[in-house]
Amino acid sequence: CVQLERQLQDLTTALAKARQVQADLLELRRQAQASRIAPAQLARLKQAHEQLAHLKIRQEMVATRLQFDLQPGQSLQLDGQPLSGQGERLLLEAASLEVAGVGRLRIQPGGQDLAELTRQQERLTGEVTALLHELAVDSLAQAEERAARFQTLQAEITGKEGLLASHAPRGVEG
Repeated sequence: CVQLERQLQDLTTALAKARQVQADLLELRRQAQASRIAPAQLARLKQAHEQLAHLKIRQEMVATRLQFDLQPGQSLQLDGQPLSGQGERLLLEAASLEVAGVGRLRIQPGGQDLAELTRQQERLTGEVTALLHELAVDSLAQAEERAARFQTLQAEITGKEGLLASHAPRGVEG
C-alpha cells in the first residue's frame, strides 16, 4: 500500500509537471506562429534591399554632381532649399538653381541610364514596401530578428516536446 501511495504521488507529480510543460509548449507554439516568416519572403526582401543598395551606387556614379564653395554670407537655392558654405549635391533629376540677384539656372541631368535607374529604384522600393507590409515588419532588420526568434522558439519547442514525452510518454489527457 505504501509503495502504491508513493507511486501514485510520483505519477501525480509527473502529471503536474507534464501539464505545465504542455502549457509552456502551447505558449511557445503560439509565439512561434506569431514570429513565423516564410524563408522565401525573407530571402526576397534581402535580395531587394541588396538590389536597392547597388542601384544607389550606380545612381551616384552617373548622377550630375553640383559642387559649391560659397563666400561667407552668400547662398543659393536648389529647388527651394538653401545652399551655403561648401558641399555637394547629387542630382538624379532636373533641378532649378536660383542665384539671388542673377536669376535661375535649370540643370538637366542627361542620359537614359539615370531615368532607367530611377524607374528600377521606384519598382524595387514598391516591392520592398509590399514585402514589409506582408511580413508585418518595419524593416529588414526586424524581419531578420523575427526569423531568428522563430528558429530559437522551434529549438525550445523541440526541447519541451522531449521533456513532455519523458514526463508523460502516453500523453496528457484532460
